[in-house]
Amino acid sequence: MVGPFIRLKLRLVRNGMRGGPFRVVSFVCGALFGLQMALLGFLVLAVPYERADARAAIPVIGFTLLFVGWAMVPVIGFGLDETLDPGRLMLLPLSRGQLMRGLLAASAIGIAPAATLVGLSGAVLGYASFGIATLVVAGAVVIEFALCLVGARAVTTVASRALRSRRARDVWVIVSFLILLTLIVSLQLVRLLDGHGLMILGERLMGIMRWLPPGMLGRAIVDADSGRFGLAALQLLPGLAILVPLARWWVANVERLTTREEATTRPRMASQGRDVGATSALYPSMAAFLPRNRWGAVAAKDLRYLWREPAQRAQRLTTFLLALGAVVAVATVRSAHRPPTSLAPTAFLWWFSLMAMGQFGMDRASYWMNVAASGDPLDDLVGKNAAIALLNLPVFLVISLAVAALTDGWVYLPLTLSTGLGVLGVALGVGNVTSVRLPLPVPESPTNLWAQRTGAGFRTALIMLGVFLVSQLLVVPIAVLVLAGLYVWRPMLAVAAPASIVYGVTVYLVGGRIAARWLRGHEPELLAALGPGSG
Repeated sequence: MVGPFIRLKLRLVRNGMRGGPFRVVSFVCGALFGLQMALLGFLVLAVPYERADARAAIPVIGFTLLFVGWAMVPVIGFGLDETLDPGRLMLLPLSRGQLMRGLLAASAIGIAPAATLVGLSGAVLGYASFGIATLVVAGAVVIEFALCLVGARAVTTVASRALRSRRARDVWVIVSFLILLTLIVSLQLVRLLDGHGLMILGERLMGIMRWLPPGMLGRAIVDADSGRFGLAALQLLPGLAILVPLARWWVANVERLTTREEATTRPRMASQGRDVGATSALYPSMAAFLPRNRWGAVAAKDLRYLWREPAQRAQRLTTFLLALGAVVAVATVRSAHRPPTSLAPTAFLWWFSLMAMGQFGMDRASYWMNVAASGDPLDDLVGKNAAIALLNLPVFLVISLAVAALTDGWVYLPLTLSTGLGVLGVALGVGNVTSVRLPLPVPESPTNLWAQRTGAGFRTALIMLGVFLVSQLLVVPIAVLVLAGLYVWRPMLAVAAPASIVYGVTVYLVGGRIAARWLRGHEPELLAALGPGSG
């Protein structure tokens, strides 16, 4: 059964590039990036090093970090390759052994596995001489490659089982985000170290990682290169030992996934002390003031989506942490007591409001209800704009007050709030046009928080880049007025504050009118772009 799985994976890869030029370009860019990483890894292991300590440390640290990276990818971006989801194969008449062998073989097909294998093969050139050393090094490379594949598949399958409930998905998003944030902070701290500090850090990591199974595989390469063949062969055993329980763990979770009913969320009953009708009300308590009309209903629905969707919650958490980091940075920088720093929250509001570029993405195929409903589609845009404003403006206000307090810039607070409203109007105006003319449906998957269609990532990146450029160009008049008031003629600030609001409202109204005029006659086209098979 290995052959059919490999042919199926190759057919899926080939068919994935038939959806248009974006998918082809995305695949080519991914292949070029994978080639770059493969050559980098190959050279790191193949190039001879004069220092013995560096030559001994690189395989140990490299093998360990590679295994950790493969195991963490499903945590940070679970299920990036949905073709290997065992839940999709549960109805096929396959035995356990056939399924596992086929999944393992298919998981070795792709850009990332090929880049990993090429990078690891550099150890054969850099550390293996002829004879027994070559066999030991090649064995370490094969075991490391198998560990990466099986570890990633095991974690993905566990996540596939766990993320059947919304609560588990929420927890997974928070955990994965905190892990990613910890990784970013750790890398930034490493950059602050000098050469001596990096040497000490490398030695300590070497001392810890050499006793882990992947690190022992790297140590086996070093020992084989030094002629200690017996010790090198013994250090291959821990890698084989951990490979067996990893495979068994994977098999056990595949069996549970394919033989047990998915968990479902039980409805809360009135007997539990809460009114079922109240909890299912459309309008959340924070938006009870919204009118009971079409745009009010759209705003209430989007507020629930933006708050309850796991990926959107991750974005809200990102917003909060960025805001907190900005306040801490202002508090620690001595030169922060300057007018430009007091106006910095405006830039954060512009960044946060760029989520308006794809406001219909979460609706997906359910947008048919908006199409079938009577009324002006302009109300849909107004409601979505209101939801974004209700989420971002409170954060912007808190940041502005905190920065004003830390920098003693209370006199600039009215200008900050005025320019913030202008920037928000620009972002929403551009976002309205982008949302209807270049819709970006958010992929939906019950087991994949970060599902992406082939090529959609590259297309999204291009659209986002275009939105960045257009929004920045349209914000330039506001920036010119403010800078002229700060550095040329201070009375100009009295004009910049109201002018920013008027300019932002104008751009918003123009953008909304352009988007609504097109949408009135093309709602079915937008529905088709948001439905299944689009992208």
